Amino acid sequence: MILDIHAHVGKPNYAYRASEYTNEDLAVQMKQSGVDKACVFSFYDVQDNEYVGQACQGRQDLIPFAFINPKDADAKVKLERLLGKEHFKGLKFHPFAHGFHLNQFKVVDPLFELCEHYQAPILCHGFADNVYNTVYAFAEMADRFPKVNLVMAHGGFMWSRAEAVRASKTRPNLFIETTCLLPAGITDGVDDIGAEKYIFGSDLPWGDFDVEILKLKKAVRKDRDLELVLGGNLARLLRLPS
Repeated sequence: MILDIHAHVGKPNYAYRASEYTNEDLAVQMKQSGVDKACVFSFYDVQDNEYVGQACQGRQDLIPFAFINPKDADAKVKLERLLGKEHFKGLKFHPFAHGFHLNQFKVVDPLFELCEHYQAPILCHGFADNVYNTVYAFAEMADRFPKVNLVMAHGGFMWSRAEAVRASKTRPNLFIETTCLLPAGITDGVDDIGAEKYIFGSDLPWGDFDVEILKLKKAVRKDRDLELVLGGNLARLLRLPS
């Protein structure tokens, strides 16, 4: 089973992508590439959780994640409703886009506490392109909330990849998502900390399922390890039936 933790649906306001990307658009690409389920959330500039909820309604292939700016006055109320009444399964953060530090405790702690209560994983932008989401911040929040599974989207890319691996190695709840990582870096990381710490992501519609899956097939040398990265680890985090 192939499970993707990182896909978008909705109507972005980006000047370079003005068109809507729907659940059906995503489903077509999933079917073509053999992807069974995808975690979906809105684009960072709109945070349209209502759209995501409707896009996932009645579907077994799409898993809704809340996209929340924790600086919003009603952030905790919104997340409580989404995780509780509307049964969203996780939370997406983008510190760079929304202008907060991942380890800004007063801002993020209330949402981490809700995710701990609902056993919901957090996927956070971790491109190492700015001071808002450094590897140190991920490590500090993983230590602060050891019962919350925290996933570093983009895995630190090139510059902080090794640092991300070192941080994940000593923290059972800190995971690395595979978009933007190069194959050799993934191979080295799996050899160091194990395939159990890596989670497949596509970042659609920007990414491409086939390219990302091929990259992992080249990077992860053992079949059992590949099964974990492509789906087994995420299934465990989301408590899906095996």
